[in-house]
Amino acid sequence: VSLAAKGYITVAPDLLGLGDHEGIHPYIHAASEAWVARDMMRAARQYAADNQVFINDQVFLTGYSQGGHSTLALHRMLEEELPGEFVVTASAPMSGPYSISQVMYNLIVSGSIYDKPGYLINTFISYQAVYGDVYADIASTFKAPYQPFIEAFANNEISLSQLDSALLVHLLLNEGMVVPVRVLKDDFVNAVMTQPDHPMRLAMEQNDVYDWAPLAPTRLMYCTADEEVPYENSTVAEAAMLANGAADVEAVVISPFLNHFLCALPAAVQTADFFSEYQLVEEVNLSAGRIPSGELLVCPNPLTGNRLTLKGIAAAGRLSIADMGGRVVFFHPVSEGNNLLWLPGLPAGVYSLKVVLPQYTRSQKLVVASR
Repeated sequence: VSLAAKGYITVAPDLLGLGDHEGIHPYIHAASEAWVARDMMRAARQYAADNQVFINDQVFLTGYSQGGHSTLALHRMLEEELPGEFVVTASAPMSGPYSISQVMYNLIVSGSIYDKPGYLINTFISYQAVYGDVYADIASTFKAPYQPFIEAFANNEISLSQLDSALLVHLLLNEGMVVPVRVLKDDFVNAVMTQPDHPMRLAMEQNDVYDWAPLAPTRLMYCTADEEVPYENSTVAEAAMLANGAADVEAVVISPFLNHFLCALPAAVQTADFFSEYQLVEEVNLSAGRIPSGELLVCPNPLTGNRLTLKGIAAAGRLSIADMGGRVVFFHPVSEGNNLLWLPGLPAGVYSLKVVLPQYTRSQKLVVASR
């Protein structure tokens, strides 16, 4: 909703097994996450074409937690399989479990205390539903005290939150602490840990979404105090992507103090700011369609002095510069061609620069450097 308010055509896919769709939701299953989102993007474009909703070709991708995993799964599909259909402009996955076979696997088998046991156990149930060979049956895989809840969840009789609560309570009662791996039978855990080709290990590897090289600018937003999705997912992904040759990938620390829930809002704000660097805002004439916009070059950016040059202004109009609170700190008319402007001494920081012309509006970020 926040991105839609900033002028983006926003779509949020309802993944398999969620909402009105029956059956087990294939949790952190990269393939279905990607094609469901792809299909919704196609539907959105068709709807826009059928209803005179004018959109450009820019594509921005983002999502939080499992949505972060979905974001990278979709991003990879669009760039590797559909480069002629969608071109990703920028991507900002947030606090997602990108490294299933390493970071999340280590969390599962380490015997660590983890207060969301349902999420980890759901990974086994999900991959069993998708691949069919992760385990033989619930009775031979999960310890007896937990089988009724897992069976009920697998049969769509209880929700994930109900499974999570039931496992948490019974782990405390039976084990004295919430250690999800203790829900699994010891021989099954031993098989998973000692057999690199175990079906569960292979399923995890197939659903990693980080070992590739994004072409579009990518920011992996995270908080280091995240207690649900270890922040190493983001740093491992950054290292792998850069090693694979990605030119513009960065893991961005939102906060060293915020947990998974509290990290979401500031991560979304940072994402919107990141996207604003690339967003092209155009005006349309309902009878004539989109009005083409020219190239706008703002230099220097970052701004280190008081002199700002605008190049490529297509017609007379006006320029405004606003701080991140939305307060306009500079306003000036502009003329066709190149414009040399002298700005007041603006404090160091990030600003929104907007040029409004008769036929279109362009916005971009202006960084004022410390002096």
